[in-house]
Formats: sequence, structure tokens, C-alpha cells
Amino acid sequence: MSKGSVMVHWCPGGMKNIPLSNTKEQVQNTTVKELKKRVRKEFSIIPGLNVDDVQLSFKGQKLDNDCSPLSEYGIQHKSVLQLVWGLGA
Repeated sequence: MSKGSVMVHWCPGGMKNIPLSNTKEQVQNTTVKELKKRVRKEFSIIPGLNVDDVQLSFKGQKLDNDCSPLSEYGIQHKSVLQLVWGLGA
């Protein structure tokens, strides 16, 4: 089981734990692209959700640079991100 993870909140629904790495420190070195791949995998079973049209944000800031490590956005182990879709995400 992964020891480093983030939480992804979506509406309607709730919150889902997204395992990312073996250590808390590795979470910060995970890239946005790696996180998006993990989110697509974890949320692929939700009816009506096209995972290619989702947008992730953290504290109101879109995670739009796929090459950036999560640390550039201030994301750490157990940070809560928002998943948005359907509004031109």
C-alpha cells in the first residue's frame, strides 16, 4: 500500500484517496502528469465522467503544467485537491 497520497474531492460524490508513492517525500516529486494518470485510473468507473475532460486544482490554482512537480503547487502528502469536469475543464 502506498504511504504517500493525496485526496481528490469531487462533486457530487465525496473524496477519494489517490495513492502516489512509497513515501510522503516522493509525493512532492510526482509530476502533475503522473497525478492525472492516476486520477484517470481511479475515476474511470464513474458513470458519465469523461476522464479526459477533467481539471485538477489545488487551493484555487489549476494544475495545468504537466511537467511540474506537485511541490511547485505546494501539494504534499494528504493535500486535498479538487476535481472539476463539465464546465470547459
